[in-house]
Amino acid sequence: MNEQATCVVGIDVSKRKLDIALLANSKIKSKVFDNTVTGHRELVQWLLERGTEQQRTHICMEATGPYSEAVGHCFG
Repeated sequence: MNEQATCVVGIDVSKRKLDIALLANSKIKSKVFDNTVTGHRELVQWLLERGTEQQRTHICMEATGPYSEAVGHCFG
């Protein structure tokens, strides 16, 4: 399938937190989540509540050593 992304998510990763920027419907929203299992679940829920569809969302992340691995698995 060659569908264009309708949402773009950028994740800035650090040891303790994830800074999120979401571009959807020509609007930018941002939020900070803890870089923990609970924070990862909250991030996924937050994205779903804003209408992101996995197949039409492009997610990019700053890979910061091992700190980005766990959150990356949430979207894999």
